[in-house]
Amino acid sequence: MSSAPRPSRTFATLRLLLFAAIGGALTGLISYAFLRSLDWATRTRLAHEWLVWLLPLCGLVVGGAYFYKGGRAKGGTPAVIEQANVFTHGVPARMAPMIFGGSIAGHVVGASVGREGAALQMAGSVTDTAATVARLSHDDRRTLIAASLAGGWGAVFGVPFTGIVFALQMTRHHRWRALAPTA
Repeated sequence: MSSAPRPSRTFATLRLLLFAAIGGALTGLISYAFLRSLDWATRTRLAHEWLVWLLPLCGLVVGGAYFYKGGRAKGGTPAVIEQANVFTHGVPARMAPMIFGGSIAGHVVGASVGREGAALQMAGSVTDTAATVARLSHDDRRTLIAASLAGGWGAVFGVPFTGIVFALQMTRHHRWRALAPTA
């Protein structure tokens, strides 16, 4: 048994709120960069209609990258939601750059690629990577992943309150402790 003093519940909650704010800021910045990049990709594709002929090649390259280097990032949005529900191993750090690059490349060549799942994956990946570096507990990481789902959803659609409801529903985090960091 450790004789180290445990932080008070209030301190632990404030600490979690601080990390949620940092994660929210990171998620917001990445979502902004992602949306701006999608706008650029769409403008580029519309200005150069011949790019659609590169769609099969792009699919092969992105698919190959996921097949050979994807690891747990292949799990996509369901894997992020799973880690917010039942934390086992976290959200892989490689998920964010893979989904960012793959989505932008797909948009440039005209692929039917959504932005919602990509935003959730990037938010979960970046937030959990930061929480891992900060050596947070599995329970705190799980709560922060739920908060990142709210931030990712709210940032991409511009509806922060809907993001909170979405995260609470998708992760079954119907706990008061999870509500504050998610908001």
